[in-house]
Amino acid sequence: MMSTILQILLGAPTWVYVVFVYLFVFGILSLRDSVVKDNRMVIVPIVFTAWSIYSLFNKHGFSFGLFGLWLIPFIIGSFIGRHLFSRGIEINKKDMVVHIAGSAYPFILYMAFFVTKYAIGALSAMKPELASHVLVWGTDLMASSLISGMFLGRFLVVLRKYYQALYPLKA
Repeated sequence: MMSTILQILLGAPTWVYVVFVYLFVFGILSLRDSVVKDNRMVIVPIVFTAWSIYSLFNKHGFSFGLFGLWLIPFIIGSFIGRHLFSRGIEINKKDMVVHIAGSAYPFILYMAFFVTKYAIGALSAMKPELASHVLVWGTDLMASSLISGMFLGRFLVVLRKYYQALYPLKA
């Protein structure tokens, strides 16, 4: 058992470790309050969404049905993300920067995304016949699209707050 785990960990390509360290560091940094320019907030949803869609269609080819299956948890995730991140994000009207309260949510989501992708990749490498099993690719589809949607939801909160800062309602 221990040698199998060691083989899985040592058999991963170097870029996997680089991605893990990157996500881990940014997850740790998200635990602290930060100030971010608005255009940087769009990077995470774009990267995670692109990674999710690419890995799905790279393995199974494009079909509208498969995209629809991916889109459902993505939309649900965006609503969850809007709810999770609705507090703790403020816009500084003077400098038009985003103040983000520290939170464990991004760290948890980064690690969940990575672990899902890593586990699916390791399982598919060890037992290629399982890669096409509906439970395996369905887990990948659900987890990666849900998490990508949650990051989109966070970005939508920022956009809404930006809009409210630029165009306050007059009573």
